Amino acid sequence: MVGHQTYLLIGEDEISKDRKIDAIKKSLFKDRTEEFNLSVFYSKELTLARLKEAINRLPCFSAKRLIIIKDILHLSPALKTYLVSYLKSPYKHVIVILESSSISGKDTFMTSIMPLVQVFRFKTQRQANVFDLGKMIIQGKTTMALKTLSGLLDEEKEPVRILGGLFWQWQKERHQLSLSVQKRQLKIFLDTDMDIKSGRLKPGLALELLVINVCRPAS
Repeated sequence: MVGHQTYLLIGEDEISKDRKIDAIKKSLFKDRTEEFNLSVFYSKELTLARLKEAINRLPCFSAKRLIIIKDILHLSPALKTYLVSYLKSPYKHVIVILESSSISGKDTFMTSIMPLVQVFRFKTQRQANVFDLGKMIIQGKTTMALKTLSGLLDEEKEPVRILGGLFWQWQKERHQLSLSVQKRQLKIFLDTDMDIKSGRLKPGLALELLVINVCRPAS
């Protein structure tokens, strides 16, 4: 599976992208070495210092390290410049997976890295579900998340069940967030649950506010 140093996964089919990432992980890591050699970053929270530290770190009990960077179109200009430079001469012990839901031919960053990576494209082939919505929220994709939530509510999905699914997905993904962000977002989930069950807010509005507030970067 792993014959390249860098992969670019493009598309909105989050499930298929996750399967590709899992396949790469399985080809790299044996005997529970993943936890020592995997770094996952979301563009809005990533800094140049953190990325450099992750790239320069040596593998532990493994021949390779894996770095995953989500939603790369929203990386800072400094990070984009650094990545373009790095990808021209990547370290042999580091595998990088870059992820984006879309691509723009006018984006000079994307056109610069395309010749330097192996590209996988994923088309949306099914209706997004509550777990897809949870991933969108964790990744701060507000517009896409609100659109998906509206679709789920139009399908007459029960708001309490949607909230439960979102909280389950958040618990699964929250280790990628800082402790302060986890605490802030947990309070938002608890407040939303109370707003729905007490009738303080209409369920649809409560869920929309949850999406907006969880996606909003901490001030």
